[in-house]
Amino acid sequence: MVVTTLEGMGIDVLDQRGFLAPSMAPPGVLTVRAPTEPEWAEIRSGATLARHLAEHGIGQTVVRCFGVTVAVEAIEGTDEAIRRGARLSGPGAVVVKGVARSHDYRFDIPAIGPTTVDAMAEGA
Repeated sequence: MVVTTLEGMGIDVLDQRGFLAPSMAPPGVLTVRAPTEPEWAEIRSGATLARHLAEHGIGQTVVRCFGVTVAVEAIEGTDEAIRRGARLSGPGAVVVKGVARSHDYRFDIPAIGPTTVDAMAEGA
C-alpha cells in the first residue's frame, strides 16, 4: 500500500541492493576455515529448505545438524531461531538463510549482521 501511494505521487521506490552493495559481503567463504564436505551437504540441504519455506512466508532461516532440521525461523526472528537451534543441536549445527524468488528488495535485504554472527558464535 505504501509503494502504491508513493508511486501515485510520482515517487519511485527502488531496490535497495544497488545502494547497499558496497556494504554487503561478497559471495564465497568469509571465514578462516572453509566448510567440510558434510557441512556443505547440510548447507545445500538447508538452502533448499530455507528457500522453500521463504516462498511460503514461513521464515528465512533454518538450523540443521547431522541431517536433521532442528530449528526453523518463525515469528521470533533469525537470531532467536539460531539460539534455539544451537541449544537443541549442540556442536556441529549449520545455519542457512534463504530468500523467496518473489522477495521485494525495495523493503528488505535478507542479511546477516553482527547480532546474528554473535548468536551463531554463542552456539558454537
